[in-house]
Amino acid sequence: MANNSNPGELSPTKKIALVLASMGAENASQIYKHLSDDEVEAISVELARMEYHPIETVEEILNEFYELQPPWNRLWQGLQISLQAAAQWT
Repeated sequence: MANNSNPGELSPTKKIALVLASMGAENASQIYKHLSDDEVEAISVELARMEYHPIETVEEILNEFYELQPPWNRLWQGLQISLQAAAQWT
């Protein structure tokens, strides 16, 4: 099911879920270690409910995240490369 909503319409928890999904399991697990059980549960629910989002939407959400977390530059660069590769598959 396609979801064409713009990033401004997504809840913060949905945005976090998209960012974590984009990181891959190993990197996301490093984040989960610092979250409460309630936070992990809320994000897990969003991941389970997640629908397709256009690559442009995901990229905009990752840009938001990047602006909030400048020390994560290397992770961001890796995500950018992954997004570019994924865009070639669509």
